[in-house]
Amino acid sequence: MAVVRSLGGVISWWSIVHTPPAVLPVVFTEFERVLAPGGWLIVGFHAGANERRRKETGYGGLSMSLDVYRYPPELVTRLATDAGLISRTELVEPPENDVAGVPQACLLFHKPTV
Repeated sequence: MAVVRSLGGVISWWSIVHTPPAVLPVVFTEFERVLAPGGWLIVGFHAGANERRRKETGYGGLSMSLDVYRYPPELVTRLATDAGLISRTELVEPPENDVAGVPQACLLFHKPTV
């Protein structure tokens, strides 16, 4: 049985950074679908507007390759509000505040109770 409108909150903490742009609308539709009325969504991600392929060594010394996407906070907000969520708070940290020199964003959304 699928979870429908039963979660009080969803945390997407640096999860969308590996999600291709074409899939993001589906992701936010699913976030909205599983949230109960009055539920909360927090999304943390690398801010920006680019993509890169990382090649590195993973657990166990195995080589891996993965895509990393940076999204403008405005785009993420639009996708969430298009899915039916209400934007409540936005925090964007400039690159100089990050060890890797990458801007970070944390956005908070609320699902209406009606």
